[in-house]
Amino acid sequence: MKKRVRYTNFIIDSSFFFLIAAVTFFFLKDRFEFEQIKYILFVLYFIYFITLESTVGQTIGKMVTKTKIVDAKSKSKPKFYQVLMRTALRFIPMNFVSFLISSNGIHDRVSQTTLIKL
Repeated sequence: MKKRVRYTNFIIDSSFFFLIAAVTFFFLKDRFEFEQIKYILFVLYFIYFITLESTVGQTIGKMVTKTKIVDAKSKSKPKFYQVLMRTALRFIPMNFVSFLISSNGIHDRVSQTTLIKL
């Protein structure tokens, strides 16, 4: 998949999650400390990616760019553990840098998933 498409997915998903974070912070700021809200947002980030990618294979960004993730070998829907691994690996700082070298990031290679055009 072209880096431009992956970058577009990243920008759209980041913008959408920023909106989720802003709304969450607005409603929770009077009930929780900022440190606690950070942990809540961390969990929401996981829920966003895991729920969407394990059910439909797409996040909001992937829906806009008409792409989806699939198992790299069978080209079918990825297994839940693959989506879980893929999401966890997004937090490795080198994951983002790995796109400068290859069209697949660390989270794709390790979880054995790939992004395809619909």
